[in-house]
Amino acid sequence: MASGKNKKLFNVFFIILSITAVLSAVTVFFFRDKYYPPILMYHNIEKMPQGNDLFVTPAQFEGQMRFLRGRGYNVIPLSELADDILSGKPVPRNTVVVTFDDGNENNYINAFPILEKYRIPATIFMISDYIGRGGYLGISQIRRMSEAGIEFGSHTRSHCNLKDVPVQLVESEVLHSKKVLEAVTGKEVVTFCYPCGEKSSFGARILRESGFKCAVVTLPRDGSIEIDPYALKRIKIATSRANIIEFAVKASGYYTWFKVNKWKKKK
Repeated sequence: MASGKNKKLFNVFFIILSITAVLSAVTVFFFRDKYYPPILMYHNIEKMPQGNDLFVTPAQFEGQMRFLRGRGYNVIPLSELADDILSGKPVPRNTVVVTFDDGNENNYINAFPILEKYRIPATIFMISDYIGRGGYLGISQIRRMSEAGIEFGSHTRSHCNLKDVPVQLVESEVLHSKKVLEAVTGKEVVTFCYPCGEKSSFGARILRESGFKCAVVTLPRDGSIEIDPYALKRIKIATSRANIIEFAVKASGYYTWFKVNKWKKKK
């Protein structure tokens, strides 16, 4: 009797194990080409003014950085991710990049101490004409962060939308900002962020010829999951959607695929 029960339990266990193995194999196969290295996009790290979601509070930001460090994510500067992509090297599935747009002063006051605390590298895209203006990073702050390992990339000279402007203006906005930032940091500037998240039709050529390794955009509704080093998709992190569960999904590497396909279905 006992032997019959044991046999029945073994059969049930075997069936469950087989189903689990099949589901795991199907899941791995399905998601194998859906991974897109998550590049997180921040703007301001301070209390959010009403009606503006380009803010994450310092407490929320610290919780997110603690999550990345505590879960063993491979957090790297954007230039390092670009090196891997350009060389054809497989990007580890737990890789995450942290970026900031504009160069707001609260990045130094509120974000920088947290980044140092959790040993998180980051890339800040600075608008070069805004250096030293009220509310933006000054030269000494940029140098202090750069010396500590924070990477600075170009966000153009004046935050001009480059989508439909003459090639001469694109060159001026890109090259001038690169020259200024390199003079301030003493380091080569190799990463670029398109203002308003919209790329220029000839921007990639100019960036490549100017020594940039990569450029980022916001998550465009182009229906593509292709990893283009000069149009890398990013994921917006905002206070209105800052719970840690959603953050974990966005850092998983599969959020970009789901978002792109969601937009594809709406077309």
